[in-house]
Amino acid sequence: MVCSAKHGEETMRMTRKTVAYLAFSLTIMACGGSDSGDPQPVDDTSSDTTLQDVPTDSGDTTPPDDVEPTDTTPPDDTTPPDDTTPPDDTTPPDDTTPPEDTVAPDTAPQNPDLDNDGVPNDEDNCPNTANTDQADFDEDGKGDVCDPDDDNDGINDAADTFPNDPNEWADQDEDGIGDNADEDDDNDGLSDEEEASFSDDCAVTNPLDKDTDDDGVMDGEDAYPNDPFPAFITLENTSGSIEVVLSDGQGGFDAPFQVGKDLGGLCSAPETNCKTPCAAGSYCSLGICEVEDASQCMEACTGGQVCRQRIYRGISIADFDGDGKMDFLAHTWPQDADNTHQVWFFKRLSEQGQFPQKYLGQVNRMLLGTTADVNGDNRFDIVRYNVTKPNYIANVTGTTFLGNGITDSTGCAVGGPTDGCAFVVVTNVFDIKTQVANQWGIPRAREAQDLTQDGLNDLVFGTYSSGGNSPTKVYLLTSEGDGTFSGPTLLFTHNATSNQAPTNSMVFADFTSDKLGDVVVGLDDDGDAGAAWLYKGTAAGEFSGSSTKVFDINAGTNGGDLVGRTGSAKAYDFNFDGNMDIILGYNYTVVSKPPSKLVLFYGNGDGTFGPETQIGSTWPGNEANRFQAPQRLCPWYQ
Repeated sequence: MVCSAKHGEETMRMTRKTVAYLAFSLTIMACGGSDSGDPQPVDDTSSDTTLQDVPTDSGDTTPPDDVEPTDTTPPDDTTPPDDTTPPDDTTPPDDTTPPEDTVAPDTAPQNPDLDNDGVPNDEDNCPNTANTDQADFDEDGKGDVCDPDDDNDGINDAADTFPNDPNEWADQDEDGIGDNADEDDDNDGLSDEEEASFSDDCAVTNPLDKDTDDDGVMDGEDAYPNDPFPAFITLENTSGSIEVVLSDGQGGFDAPFQVGKDLGGLCSAPETNCKTPCAAGSYCSLGICEVEDASQCMEACTGGQVCRQRIYRGISIADFDGDGKMDFLAHTWPQDADNTHQVWFFKRLSEQGQFPQKYLGQVNRMLLGTTADVNGDNRFDIVRYNVTKPNYIANVTGTTFLGNGITDSTGCAVGGPTDGCAFVVVTNVFDIKTQVANQWGIPRAREAQDLTQDGLNDLVFGTYSSGGNSPTKVYLLTSEGDGTFSGPTLLFTHNATSNQAPTNSMVFADFTSDKLGDVVVGLDDDGDAGAAWLYKGTAAGEFSGSSTKVFDINAGTNGGDLVGRTGSAKAYDFNFDGNMDIILGYNYTVVSKPPSKLVLFYGNGDGTFGPETQIGSTWPGNEANRFQAPQRLCPWYQ
């Protein structure tokens, strides 16, 4: 069928004589209608008379002339008679124009206002849904009541909290502010930007979940927002395992449980720090006399050596694999036959018991010191002070072990930048020989703080010249961001007039909730034995000239060689109140001799502390002095 360009003109070419009237009707619709779809009258000038010759066989469905083309079903009376010869009067009349009320099948007269809203269909932006106001927020031609996405933001109104705001569609915390405009979508006290990067809180958390690890503590108040398990401390023991003590986050602690493989025994000289000499067949280890089990060693021990249980020592607790959960490193003791230590990584997998361990390799000296991120890459590093002290100190050098991340494929403890080891070693990271030469002691903090406010964590250490009631000079080592440090810079002198006590412990944290690092020093057996003093940070790199006595583990005593000496004090917020606490272990009957106990001083956030709180029972040896507490990537500020 070919349609001419002339409006209303039809040219019909029949390939066979059996053509139904339906084809004619379709021709009218296809070729005779206007662009608007309005029905047009059929041109009555058609000269095609082939319809006169259409046979009336059983397939002929041509309707009589008086049937409107909208009904293409042949009426019952169109069945041809037995005589199939068409009658003489079947010739169509010259005028083939359909009646004026003839309408094409798809353009039948319609209700001018289908939804009865008073707006004609051709003007109604929702012709099938009443909307008298014709509201169309996004001006897309569809009224709001029938538009599935009123603001054209790609989110259907049914799922859009803000259906008339193309810039918003969700409100996670239901505070009436859309997530795109809301700077804290989950109302956890941390901005979305801060949660998306390590930023000030040194953790990446879910900005749409106020408690990322589902431990009941909101991310803004959680020291470890990706770790659902309780914080813990570790203690060394003589049985070849590690004691893990869980904190309940409220200031309480559970009974310890054991982790660590039994690594057998080795021949080594006994220690000499037991309270009384050990009997024959036993040896001193961590201040305890242990029965020797010769069967643990491959051969008989000679030369004054005994068969000792290999134990775990030199522990550091931090997120060394970067998964947000607290892991720890441990070394073996005594040294192996080649004078090296084994290094083991313990990964946190559950609340209790699940600390699978991975052997990392051997090291000549333990990776033990200040555990912190000192180069700003959001990985834990370890800075070790290498002290040479034949009697008085001869020299101290620094070695930084830059964290490289620990994965299942990590096969070495320490190496170069391309070795793929757990740590990359940087040697000679500071030069403090001038300050330490001929000094008796060098206390140093196990924590680091950004004291200079440059975004990098700095170190503090001290020196004192004798084993008596001598002054302590406190110095700052400023991080250069590559594992090395400049300085040292003298910050202040403690016990300058010998009316306090020397420094055996040094703790570096924000104890006054002003986002400035403070230093607590003291805890010696001379002078005011067992006392500790706080020096407040006042500005970037500066401290107040005065100190405050903040607690005393042997109150009311002064003199020499008294109970109160410990180098174990460390800072951590154990009850998650935003205030840093101090935990320490000490020998409570005789200075430097067992038994020992572990105590905690809860910080009040203003530079003061609560009374001494004992953790667990006492220990028969020096185990309480050999605990470790967790460390965070950056300081814990309220």
